[in-house]
Amino acid sequence: MRVSPHPAPPRSSSVDSPARNGLHFITFLRQNLKIAVLRYHRVHQVQIGKVIIWLGLPQLLVIPLVPRLMQRFDARILIGIGILLFGGSSFFTSHLDSNFAGPQFYIPLAIRALGQPLIMVPLSAVSTAGMAKGR
Repeated sequence: MRVSPHPAPPRSSSVDSPARNGLHFITFLRQNLKIAVLRYHRVHQVQIGKVIIWLGLPQLLVIPLVPRLMQRFDARILIGIGILLFGGSSFFTSHLDSNFAGPQFYIPLAIRALGQPLIMVPLSAVSTAGMAKGR
């Protein structure tokens, strides 16, 4: 019994699985960090929201531009730039300790917000490029 009429499923890029797993892991860590901060440091959700909004708002500006960028540039280049931005934002926060608060996170989160759509949108396009139309 065959599930698909095609002999082999389409293969995605070698960056696809590790990048997606890494992004999901970072999101998982961020959620657990938020729970820990709420529980142990008595920080209110509104205070956390004021910091995390710096991750969401820049993405609203970048995501509509990504398809236009994909028309002008190769998707692999955009993925590479996104990985550099996303990884660079992690290096910005590598020296932080418990004495740091919201304002120290604004710039790294804004850089991460610029990099994440540059990874996910082209990566989805690259990984589904080999699929037949109508599937």
